[in-house]
Amino acid sequence: MKISKSKIAACESVQVVDTVESEPVVSECKYDAALGLIRAAIESLAEIADGDELAKDSIANLGVVMLDLKGDC
Repeated sequence: MKISKSKIAACESVQVVDTVESEPVVSECKYDAALGLIRAAIESLAEIADGDELAKDSIANLGVVMLDLKGDC
C-alpha cells in the first residue's frame, strides 16, 4: 500500500492508493438468504411492536441471531 501526502491551500489531505493486485472480492455470504428473511421478520414485527412485549422481545432475539450470522461472514 502506498500513502502519499499533498497540500491543498490551507488544509492537508492524505491519499491512500492500494497497489496490491488481487482478485475481486465477492461479498456473498452463505447466510444472505437467512439474513434477508430475518430482516423481513423484524420489519413485520415492528409494525405491531407498539405495546406488544412479545413482539419487542422477538425483535431483540432476532437481532441477536442476525449479529451472530453476520459475524461469520
